[in-house]
Amino acid sequence: MESREQLEHAAATWIARRDVGPWTAEDRQALSSWLAESAGHRAVYYRLNAAWHEAGRLEVLKGSAASIAPSPMGPMPKAVGVVDALDSGHKRDRSAVARCLMAIRRLSKPAIGIAATLLLHMGVAAYLWLHGQHHPDHYITALGELESIPMPDGSRVTLNTDSSLRIDLKRSVRRIELEHGEAFFEVAKDPQRPFIVTAGDRMIIAVGTQFSVRREGNDVRVIVSEGRVRMEPLQRATAPAREIGTEIARQNALWSAGTVAQIQEDSVSLQEEEAAEIDESLSWRIGLLTFHDTPLASAITEFNRYNARKVLIQDPFIAVIPVSGVFRTTQLAPFIHLLEQRFPIQATVEEDRVVLSALSRDH
Repeated sequence: MESREQLEHAAATWIARRDVGPWTAEDRQALSSWLAESAGHRAVYYRLNAAWHEAGRLEVLKGSAASIAPSPMGPMPKAVGVVDALDSGHKRDRSAVARCLMAIRRLSKPAIGIAATLLLHMGVAAYLWLHGQHHPDHYITALGELESIPMPDGSRVTLNTDSSLRIDLKRSVRRIELEHGEAFFEVAKDPQRPFIVTAGDRMIIAVGTQFSVRREGNDVRVIVSEGRVRMEPLQRATAPAREIGTEIARQNALWSAGTVAQIQEDSVSLQEEEAAEIDESLSWRIGLLTFHDTPLASAITEFNRYNARKVLIQDPFIAVIPVSGVFRTTQLAPFIHLLEQRFPIQATVEEDRVVLSALSRDH
């Protein structure tokens, strides 16, 4: 069994390595695997990570930079302006970013060692002092990207393509805000610590369950694959949303496994699906799209969520053609080829899109 010192050293190494560029998809997967190995790994990593973020690590490094000789072989830490720009999605002034990078390039591997040492010493005290003042962790996926996010309470979030959420863990409650996109939640049981997902004016509450939430503007879809959840309107919700939430609570206080809920501003629909159907609806978690007699227009809408080159249906006649099959989310070409082989469809590939039209009778 690893000692506390060994765990803290390993976690500090991961945190320092993460703040040293480049941080690749393979690195992120390796960290996820290490976190998944035990609750102890997750607990120490998130404890030290919170302290590291809140204690102004880059200010500490900045103070040490002048006395450290540059190392051409050493990877460079990310500038705070660059990190903030990536996290928030906001563009920063190019000259300001360049100045940050010029300053950071004076740092070297010894600075990372100093940072890791400081992290170990300040970890527990800083975290306790700052508990309750921390900022929620922000996660964003790019187009076509999936990310598995282990949480220190033992829960796990799988974030779908082009999605954004914030995780805010406190002693009394676990709060997640889905800003846009889709996420699947595997919730560790803790009756004393509710797990709450907000999506627009809706609040989905679960204790020990598995479910997905998809948000497109004010429209929300909830799929419950295990356990039970309930939906409530937020206090800031509009009057129609509060009324719908109250009516849902009267009709069905808890949504059980197999429930698919479609929630809009002024309406809600509930339907029950078999476990196999639920699994197919959630096949995106392993990078797949599953269709069963799905109208082509709906299938194209799903593909467009994962690919930069969009597909446009030119003729309404072909939009209703039912398609079936299992496809990789980012492998658009085989899907288009299949359409041309099996249906009277012609695909025209343009620079930034693919246009589908009905095949002329001359062909």
